[in-house]
Amino acid sequence: MGNRSSVGFQDEMHVVIVGGGYTGSYLAVNLLKDKLCKVTLIDPKDAMIHHIGALRTVVDESRF
Repeated sequence: MGNRSSVGFQDEMHVVIVGGGYTGSYLAVNLLKDKLCKVTLIDPKDAMIHHIGALRTVVDESRF
């Protein structure tokens, strides 16, 4: 992908990311952190679901 320091902020560039899962969120955060361009993240959900951690929410603690 090249050297990040060789690319500066481009005011006319606006990246639209569709999908706020692991990859979409990672890309959006890194583009904003490195101040490379404007970013819009589009996702139909209001929160990210951590699939591995979701298993803990279905455990019935009364059985232990």
